[in-house]
Amino acid sequence: MREHRGWGNCELAVLSADTLPLLPEEGPSTALADLKGRTLRPHPAGDGRALVLLGAKTDSEGLHVLLACGEPAPVLISTSPEGAPGSWTEVGPIPPGRTEFSFPTPDVPGAAVRATCVRPDGSSVESSVVFVYSPVQCARRSIHDSGPRLRYDYTAQALFTDERAARRFEADLLRLREFAADRFVSRPSPATEGAARAVVTSDVDRWDAYLADCRRMLGLPLTELALGSVQMDLPQAPAPGWTVSAVTSTATAGEDEDDAAEAEGEDPVEAEAPRVPSVPPDQRPRCRSWARRWADTLVEPERLVEPGTRDGSGTAAAPRRAQPLPIRLLVAGLYIQLLAARVWDDDDHSWREDLSGLLDALAFGDGPGDGTAGREAPPETGRRVDAVAAVLITLLSQDATFTGGGEHDVLAARAWRKHKHMIARADPAEAKDLMLPPEQALARVASWSEVERLVALAEEDDPHAEAIEELSKAGWSVTCEDGIWEVTGSFGNPVPVVARAADRLGRHHTGGVLVRATGRKRWAFAAWAGPGLVLLNPPARAWRTYEVRAPATPESRFAGGDLSAVPGLVGAPSPLRSGPPDALRTVLAEAGLTYPELIRRLFEDVP
Repeated sequence: MREHRGWGNCELAVLSADTLPLLPEEGPSTALADLKGRTLRPHPAGDGRALVLLGAKTDSEGLHVLLACGEPAPVLISTSPEGAPGSWTEVGPIPPGRTEFSFPTPDVPGAAVRATCVRPDGSSVESSVVFVYSPVQCARRSIHDSGPRLRYDYTAQALFTDERAARRFEADLLRLREFAADRFVSRPSPATEGAARAVVTSDVDRWDAYLADCRRMLGLPLTELALGSVQMDLPQAPAPGWTVSAVTSTATAGEDEDDAAEAEGEDPVEAEAPRVPSVPPDQRPRCRSWARRWADTLVEPERLVEPGTRDGSGTAAAPRRAQPLPIRLLVAGLYIQLLAARVWDDDDHSWREDLSGLLDALAFGDGPGDGTAGREAPPETGRRVDAVAAVLITLLSQDATFTGGGEHDVLAARAWRKHKHMIARADPAEAKDLMLPPEQALARVASWSEVERLVALAEEDDPHAEAIEELSKAGWSVTCEDGIWEVTGSFGNPVPVVARAADRLGRHHTGGVLVRATGRKRWAFAAWAGPGLVLLNPPARAWRTYEVRAPATPESRFAGGDLSAVPGLVGAPSPLRSGPPDALRTVLAEAGLTYPELIRRLFEDVP
């Protein structure tokens, strides 16, 4: 039999209630007592009932054990990597009367498991040792697997610093897109197809099989980057093996104590590898170029087919092919790491277009029966995709808003509108490994609080949520009381603020919006219903009416804050006592407010 690393099993166990031998009637045989290496402990004759542990299974949800029958007292489960004396660790008890129980912490396939119980009469019983198995690892597989895979084992650090590795990786990406046009899950051979399907009997087994396929395709380091840190590490064999134990070890007690003391003295943060890769400055231009090319390989560009299409136009868009979903997640993770390594200069924002493209690639074929790699992915991958998308949109929204008119604002707003539904579903914990620490000065990283805030924003059903988020990021408080929006902050001139708030909030009010901005010592009020804007700027007690037509906006027109330089004034200012201007009267009617009520609310309890 092959060992675990070669997809083999390690032990065959038979349980039978029959007292007759199960050996063949003819041929050489060996007495049960003479068998070597067996783990079934002989039980003394008597009336005492043995404690029988039937088996132990591990998967991504934990360790599952099965007893032949329940006990009147708790049954303690212990595990050991090799079954050697002194290596056993208590996992937890099985409640009285239960025959099946699951523990949340999975164990390594091949580990030893035993059960012990102290019965009510005071007697203690111990089961025979069984060994943990994994349904996915025990499934029959083809040695010459034809599924798509990378030709070399890569690490993120090697891709960022080794030019040859980066070139090979880029060639692998192009090859995989052609090879896995519509699915990435490797197809078993006809001889093993039945066995492979039989082992995948639950969603948990399906996820474990998916992880195993990803490891074969990407290798363990890149699978961790694509799908996050997974609980299980299949198919690693238990260490240190079956022939070395605490009994046969030649190390002295003093050496063991020295090693333990040295390990305890290590700083766990310093001992582990840095989470953010180190990219030398001379390598950064190359990394920027390759990162863009990697992102461009994820989804095939749209192409036209030959004449003779059904719509009669002569040409039509051919179905677009995408990389397998784990590859798309991998490239997104690599890009996030490069941003954290400050590969792009402060004034270089070309990465924003790439992040927008990565979001589109992750959402490619979002839906059932789409014919892409995501079709056969288990639900866990959907949660990972949503969380990675939340990290990407968080980075894209840095130094940008979803309601502004700048170049970065427009790009972020477009991505937000297209993928807001994914962000609303996201659980930040599913992409915790991509929330990297800011180890580099001015590095682009997404913090937990930023991602969580955007997820909460996407979950809101308020059409004003994006506008409120933008104004809040500026340090202002935004509330709405009985039809009038109140914006407060520490600003000096309230005119640009009230114009900006009216511009943002008015996009969701077809009948107009009423806004007051209150700063340290002054306040201003605006009624905006395009193209008319009515402004009140105390201490002047007069209405000023402006006409603001596209492409101008209230924000752009009043950005300077100097009313003497603002064009578009219609007529002369009108005193408050003369009544509301026509534009203001229309907005008040839509808001259900009267003019006297408006004046009372504006001038009571004002600074």
